[in-house]
Amino acid sequence: MCEVYYEFHRASGEKIAQEAVQDLMVIGVQLRDDLSTEFWQNAGALKARYRRISLADCFAVTLAQTTGGCLLTSDHHEFDPLVALNLCTVSFIR
Repeated sequence: MCEVYYEFHRASGEKIAQEAVQDLMVIGVQLRDDLSTEFWQNAGALKARYRRISLADCFAVTLAQTTGGCLLTSDHHEFDPLVALNLCTVSFIR
């Protein structure tokens, strides 16, 4: 969520960033507040191992791994090379 907020804030300002976050929450995206040491260390280890992927995307992969969930993305550039590694389930939305 931080990356979404950051990108909208940078491009269009705080008000639009707040609206983008609110829009995501309206469609059911849920915020998590359980960022353990193990969690962020796992994300950091992914970043160290697979340098091409952004740190924010490493957090998304770690969350999908932790919950057994599916990572939804439109970012073929970063995730196409990772799909074959079977780090987590990835589904492309376009």
